[in-house]
Amino acid sequence: VVTRSFYPPPADKNNGYLPVQPTTAAQSIPPGAKSGGRWMSQQHIGPITGGATCACVLFAFLPGLFMLCFPMDKRYVYQEPGPNGRLLSGSGKRVGGGRTPKVLPPGYVPR
Repeated sequence: VVTRSFYPPPADKNNGYLPVQPTTAAQSIPPGAKSGGRWMSQQHIGPITGGATCACVLFAFLPGLFMLCFPMDKRYVYQEPGPNGRLLSGSGKRVGGGRTPKVLPPGYVPR
């Protein structure tokens, strides 16, 4: 004799979604920066791009120089509020160069 048993799954309180937890961490702001800005991700020419360019130049000079057009280094910058807000590093120094920064998700704080 074969019997079937059916055990219903436990009740799901959140309809399959993870519980929402409020974020309590305050956003870190570089020293000397105005509050109300946002962190952004920016690609720039740094040591990784420089090393790749040197390696490619050894194989083919002119095509190797095109590596400078495709930066591989990434840094996090803080943009002060306003349309022309300064870009600052985490230590508060002004950052120059690099591509147009991309906005990070709200609440994200780089380490």
